[in-house]
Amino acid sequence: MKQILLMMAAVVLVGCGEKAKPLPAPHTPEDKTKTAQAAEAESPVIAEPFTDPITEKDVVGTYQMNLPNGLFTMRLLKDGKSILVHTTNAGEKKPETGKWKIEDGNLFLIGNDETGIMKINPDRSLSPIAEIKNGLREDWDPKVTSVVSFKKIK
Repeated sequence: MKQILLMMAAVVLVGCGEKAKPLPAPHTPEDKTKTAQAAEAESPVIAEPFTDPITEKDVVGTYQMNLPNGLFTMRLLKDGKSILVHTTNAGEKKPETGKWKIEDGNLFLIGNDETGIMKINPDRSLSPIAEIKNGLREDWDPKVTSVVSFKKIK
């Protein structure tokens, strides 16, 4: 859990690295049709959004997030255990174990000292939204939570 908080602090301090993009030039109706057809042909297959209540089976798997301070890999196991490994840019691996559960449509990562709360997005990615420490919940800034997420890879 400390790694999640460290990662969030790094994102807040360093930023997500995205720069403002210029607005595209206006298109004619013909251009819009061609662009839409090209986008359909090139777009990757995306998992269907959740339509039923989210179950444990829906979130079991491996997730990754790459940040300026390294790669974070999180495994959510069927038995309710979680493994978070921070691989630093120097290649050092820092594993942490905990437990997880789904409550009120969110994923709760339960560590020794704190609990991280993640929103389960329609594309099956996980975005950190809050933490509970010493019994008090603190919500994260939506600007941060909207740009960081763990993508499901397995």
